[in-house]
Amino acid sequence: MTRMHVKTVGFLAGLSLMVLGAACSSATKRADTGTETGKASLENDSSKVATSDLKRADECPFSSKILGEKPATRRFGGHEILFYSESEASAFDELPGEEKRVVAGRQVLARHGVVNENCIVTKKPLPIDAEVIVIEGVTFGFTSAKYTNQYMAIPKEVRADLVGPYLVRASGISNTICPITGKTLNLGCPTIKSGDVRIGFADASALESFHMLKANQRNEIIAVVVLPARGIQNTLCPVTSKPLRLDSPVFEVDGRLIAVRNIKAARAFNELDSKQQRDALQD
Repeated sequence: MTRMHVKTVGFLAGLSLMVLGAACSSATKRADTGTETGKASLENDSSKVATSDLKRADECPFSSKILGEKPATRRFGGHEILFYSESEASAFDELPGEEKRVVAGRQVLARHGVVNENCIVTKKPLPIDAEVIVIEGVTFGFTSAKYTNQYMAIPKEVRADLVGPYLVRASGISNTICPITGKTLNLGCPTIKSGDVRIGFADASALESFHMLKANQRNEIIAVVVLPARGIQNTLCPVTSKPLRLDSPVFEVDGRLIAVRNIKAARAFNELDSKQQRDALQD
């Protein structure tokens, strides 16, 4: 079933683009200082942030379904692991030990605010007994203490690139890549604000380049960050294959929010039957 939302996401004319300055926050140190680190304990979750790329703590670690009121439970690695149903829990029971450590780790580490699903150094999925440290107030996991030590031995500039995207997201910035330069953002980047969404830029030069663009170009750049932050699933119009805009009409297709470039494209999309709409979204 397809529904068209009467409201559009917004208009450039209604934007309040507020430059927040060269620092994302005066209270936040740069990620490349490499000094504000410390061991974290899984006995508390005071460092939890909402930008974790792990499975959510309220999801079944096996099926990703949201847990119900009476989840099935297992004990593993000294922790209670919750599953959507006994079926998922039984499937977990059949896994080899190493896979169990990873599956259980998804929930336990997310429960305690670890923001990365894969080890920063090895790029492998974190196990339940991952080494956990706090960097600039954000909790990170490493496969073991060996790899934590390897990370700490890396030059500060390289460390900043490895953890920068997580720190940026934890600071409330919605994008981790500069929309002008394509470079990875780090703490201390200049930002603008569109409604309740903060958008980061690599440096002052990139921000200046953004402001030099025509209004319609700025609109499309902002939309790339703002629309996904508001639940829109696509970044290109399924009808015209052109970039979306802040005033793009929004449809609901099979429970997903889909935007099209303009009213003309909305009319064309609305004339398609359900199968044709799904096919258009897959192209």
